[in-house]
Amino acid sequence: MRETAYTEALGKIAWGYLLIHLNLNLGTVDVLPNWLGCLFLYQSLHTLGQREPSALLLKPFGHLLTLYEVALWSMTMVSYSPPDLLELLFSVIALYFHFQLLTNLANIAQGRFPELSRRLLQLRNVRIVLCTVLFLPIPWDEIQVAAYLLVIASALVGLVLCVTLFSYRKLERERLNRLPLP
Repeated sequence: MRETAYTEALGKIAWGYLLIHLNLNLGTVDVLPNWLGCLFLYQSLHTLGQREPSALLLKPFGHLLTLYEVALWSMTMVSYSPPDLLELLFSVIALYFHFQLLTNLANIAQGRFPELSRRLLQLRNVRIVLCTVLFLPIPWDEIQVAAYLLVIASALVGLVLCVTLFSYRKLERERLNRLPLP
């Protein structure tokens, strides 16, 4: 595998997470759609799998999540929502996908950047807990302050995750620049 392919994959992952965490709407249409972020994550899995083979097991889930996000994005244009059970199923798939993807990245980073690996694992854990709590059938209308705090915490974790992933790509690029030419 070309060494630069991994840094390119890290870039796609960082941009993918940025698109997933950043919502910019024009009316009801998200102009930075989550499906594009999922597509970037999916496209990086082959390269990741060359360093961490278990990442290849995520390909079917990445494909499903991308298609689901395209469907959700399309449904917003016609004001339709998927059934609750379908939303729950894809929420569970998304939790697993992101948990494993961030675990794979942390495992790869462990050898060269142990501190960054620990940070990725911490962000993975906090992100999963926050997402899980937000998915629970809690009457959020009755405890709006808690809901707002959770959403703000999730946004901050998403931002820190994106910064961490872009930093990881930068560290890998700098390492490549220090390698002797063949």
